[in-house]
Amino acid sequence: MTKGGIGRRGLLAGAGAALLSRPLNAGTLAPALAVVGGGIAGMTAARRLRALLPAARITVFEPLPAYHACYGANQVLGGWLDDARLRFRHDALARLGIGLVRETVARIDLDGARPRIGGRAFDHVVLAAGVAMAAPAYDGYDPAATPPYWTAGEGILPLRDRIDALPDDATVVMVVPGAPYRCPPAPYERATAIAARMQARGRRGRVVILDAKGSFPKQALFEDAWRRLYPGRVEWLPLDMIGRVTAIAGDAVITATDRFRFDLLHVIPPQTAARVALDSGLGDGTGWVPVTGPAFRHPRAARVSALGDGCIAGDMPKSAFSANAQARVAAATLAAEFLDLPAPAPDLFNTCYSRLAEAETVLVGGPFAFVDGRIKAHDGFISTPGESAEKRKAQTEEAVAWIDLFSAGIFGAGD
Repeated sequence: MTKGGIGRRGLLAGAGAALLSRPLNAGTLAPALAVVGGGIAGMTAARRLRALLPAARITVFEPLPAYHACYGANQVLGGWLDDARLRFRHDALARLGIGLVRETVARIDLDGARPRIGGRAFDHVVLAAGVAMAAPAYDGYDPAATPPYWTAGEGILPLRDRIDALPDDATVVMVVPGAPYRCPPAPYERATAIAARMQARGRRGRVVILDAKGSFPKQALFEDAWRRLYPGRVEWLPLDMIGRVTAIAGDAVITATDRFRFDLLHVIPPQTAARVALDSGLGDGTGWVPVTGPAFRHPRAARVSALGDGCIAGDMPKSAFSANAQARVAAATLAAEFLDLPAPAPDLFNTCYSRLAEAETVLVGGPFAFVDGRIKAHDGFISTPGESAEKRKAQTEEAVAWIDLFSAGIFGAGD
């Protein structure tokens, strides 16, 4: 099994195991806990807190009737995965005795001794509301005409339809923001999937990536794949070559040095923590939420933990795998605090799979540790160019199996 994959830590089942193995008096402890967000971090936190604190009164606030996963969305776009495998409901919460409130939380009131949501006080709030799209700093961008296709999985289907409707020899221009943003390698996996989709349908055409950065994750792996699998179909242009994007005018993107015509424009806007985080005063000057320690506690709001894509988690990328890991560690730490028990050692890990073709997948990942108050990566691993076809195929099978196992552990029937 690939290092870091399902066989080793694929579901991060160890976080909190030390607590679960002890005879606890948790049945008599009933803190009121709120989870804002029913995605990966929120669902994981709610379920782990229920397992560790059986009598806790847990409420999840989530406005959407179902969760449509972003992980795997590019594989749907490439034609390699059925979108139905990325759609989930929150039915497990009721079976676990967890309350579900179908509403958007606009603000967490932090003025009193305990945080309040809609006038209701809680002993602790877990903020896992994801990200918000920020307005790009250039003229002429209309999000209604050019949706970002980045906030949830459902955006991938309209994008797929628009790609399939393109004429032969079309140009897709992607505008990629500076870091940080949700899933660092995803724009380049998406460009790969678009190229693969056009090629599989016998269409000429290319993808031009206008990047606000000078490098990107897994760069050698993606560039190798573009040369081998999709020659002439993907062109990456870094910031120092084109300058910043300044405007969109008609069917062209204008940069500081050039003009790029498109048949389809795909803008990935810059991102921030969700509005509820910023409107509650939990963000910092970067637009993200700072956290400290294994409880992922806000430094100025001791009864709030922030998890997932909206928080500043040191070296951990904004990924589904990271969000799940953070939620497990935070839940175990918070439960230990409520029970006045030593917290288990934090076990933080991430693996990020990127699909390159029907039978080609590469990955990067490794463990993380708290060092001097900051989350630092160590002993990481990454695929290398030139790996055998057998290894890439095995990694593809592992990645697809991970999607199903990972999803079942978060949205499945119950612990």
